[in-house]
Amino acid sequence: MTSEVFVAERPAASASFMVFNSKGTRMSDLEARVQRLEEQMAKLGGGGPGGTLRTSALEIMDGQGQSQAELSMGKSGAFMMLKDAQSLPRVVFGIGVEGPMLQLLGSDTKPRLSLSVGANGLPRISLSDATGTPRMVLDVDLETLSLRMSDAPGQTRFLVMVGPDGMPCLSMTSAEGKVRVMLGIDEEHSGLRVYDSHEQGRLVATVDADESPLLGMYDSQQVPRLKITQMPDESPALSLCDPTGKSRLMLTAVKGEPNVVLTDANRQPRAILTAGQRPALVITDEHGLPIATFPEIQNPEHE
Repeated sequence: MTSEVFVAERPAASASFMVFNSKGTRMSDLEARVQRLEEQMAKLGGGGPGGTLRTSALEIMDGQGQSQAELSMGKSGAFMMLKDAQSLPRVVFGIGVEGPMLQLLGSDTKPRLSLSVGANGLPRISLSDATGTPRMVLDVDLETLSLRMSDAPGQTRFLVMVGPDGMPCLSMTSAEGKVRVMLGIDEEHSGLRVYDSHEQGRLVATVDADESPLLGMYDSQQVPRLKITQMPDESPALSLCDPTGKSRLMLTAVKGEPNVVLTDANRQPRAILTAGQRPALVITDEHGLPIATFPEIQNPEHE
């Protein structure tokens, strides 16, 4: 809308006029203000039309005068902040201490999702709870991809990794940060290992390169005490071991026929019990030579 202009006649002696706009401001004063503003804009703009606006902070307001966005300089670089209807920051992006970053904030202004690129040029995605504690973090470094899930105090409890060799690994930890379960694959095995509170492996389940399964139980000194496996013909076998890890008793079912083998400290069989069509017990010496054989005992009812 064009402002109305009023002309006031000076006394006849002056024979001149003063010009006012609709707000009562003298036009000469307005012209002076405009000139000063143009000079300031020229300085900010680098001295002429088409120049760059230079400032250390910029704030954007809505129609009610509420702050909706800020662009300013921080300690590490420039950043921009977007605000909600209550003028609370909800989105922050800019240059952080280690590199570029983007944060999405909750209504309590605490970070809930962060994306960043570190000083080493590697990315990270972090999801946080209502207290601002990171609960899920995805990292990519030069050799490893990892996903971490943490409990409320921030202790990592679940970790999935793909190592430099491309092999995946999953681990679960206790509240004290001790590894308790690990599942992984390498070039020759796939396996599950269960640890005690001292991070000593106590139970191991694996499948070897030859497709043979194995279940092992270990004592506190990491010595195997019980093994369950399959022999090359896929017959099941169970071994009980002494404190040195040597098998002393073995139960097998070769071709469906059960057998019990007891061995000495040198792993030499000393007693063999079979329960096939002709049950028998064989006792051997330290060289494995039979010294006593007990054939099948006939049932008197069938004699």
